[in-house]
Amino acid sequence: MFLKRIRVTVSGKRHTYWALVKSIRTARGPRHQVVSYLGELQPAQKAGWAHVARIVSHRPEPSLTLFDTAESTEPVPEKIEVHVRGMHVERTRDFGVVYLGLTLWRALKLDKLLDRSIPRNREGVRWSVVAAILALARFCEPSSELHIADTWYERTALDDLLGVPSRAVNKDRLYRAHDYLLPHMGTRSWDGQRSEPAIPS
Repeated sequence: MFLKRIRVTVSGKRHTYWALVKSIRTARGPRHQVVSYLGELQPAQKAGWAHVARIVSHRPEPSLTLFDTAESTEPVPEKIEVHVRGMHVERTRDFGVVYLGLTLWRALKLDKLLDRSIPRNREGVRWSVVAAILALARFCEPSSELHIADTWYERTALDDLLGVPSRAVNKDRLYRAHDYLLPHMGTRSWDGQRSEPAIPS
């Protein structure tokens, strides 16, 4: 669900109203269905309803504002027609599951924790980012580092989400990341004391 702006002109004066809308599938394709008309909303009310829509739709908090910073004078079209026969799809990639995993990774602030704990390298890709790739691969499609580098990473949208091109993800870099992660791994005993990991000789 999301908030939709509705503009109407009454007696020469333009009014802006808001509606809570959800997308539904019909025989003619996706359509918008109004759940509730909310009327005119103050900024705080708009933010509150937007938050409710995200909770109901199980969507994460956006990194950008949901509403326009400036009021547009252009009318909002009620319906957009798309000629499907003239469209084609290129370079399809897995998005949903890696986006969910990355959202969870950042919500737990593991990216910031590892960025502070692991020293920066001089090769352009931070070890904390490589650690995120390894964790997401285990979460989405458990496999070897070779499979991650040769097949899995290129099939996903992580190059856009993380800003790391597929050519920068190779098995050597993935294996070396384990060496930086190992000193930060450990277990806790029954009394809550942290024990250092056993490093094979």
